Parts: sequence; C-alpha cells; structure tokens
Amino acid sequence: IKNIDAPLCWIAGGLGSTPWDNLANLAYNIKKAFLYGNNSKELQNAMKNFNIDYEVDVLLEDAVKKAIKFALENNITLLFSPGYQSFDQFSGFEERGAAFNDYIKKYLS
Repeated sequence: IKNIDAPLCWIAGGLGSTPWDNLANLAYNIKKAFLYGNNSKELQNAMKNFNIDYEVDVLLEDAVKKAIKFALENNITLLFSPGYQSFDQFSGFEERGAAFNDYIKKYLS
C-alpha cells in the first residue's frame, strides 16, 4: 500500500491474524476495501478504526467482482494484497493468485 502513491481500492483477507498498527499512515490512499475470508471480522475492525469504507464477502471471487467495478467507476488502482494466508479457500498462495488472475480475466472480458 505504501508503494502506491495514488487512490486505490484494496482486496484483503484470508486466514490468520495480522497487526494493522501501521495502517493509520497508509489509510489516506485506500478509498474502499473489499474484504473476504475467515478473518473478515478482524479486518472490519481495522477498517472501522481507520475510517476506511469497506464491503465484506465470503468468497474472493465476489470481492474481486465488486472491486473491479469500483476501480473502473472511480478510475483508480485495484490492489490485491491479501495480507493473510490463503488456506481458508485455497491450497496455497499459488492457487489463490491463479484464481485472482482468472477472476480478473472473467470480469474484464
């Protein structure tokens, strides 16, 4: 997030726990977060703490679909940086990354 100096929408989620103390310095860039997965409650709390608009979905595919629409409507960057392990829905990060690429192709075609 800190390497993108432009407005963005962020897709995050998965399995596990991550401290978000440093998000306060980065929140200004995030126009909306699209959260998914087992830890969406933890992520929702972080978004509320930093006044970031967000939506929650169970599945990554649903979050990607909404994030693409939002990014295109607002002409901003879509950042897929889950921040968590992929094992809640996928066998590993490789499978999750391949699924993300497939969803992008599906919803942009």
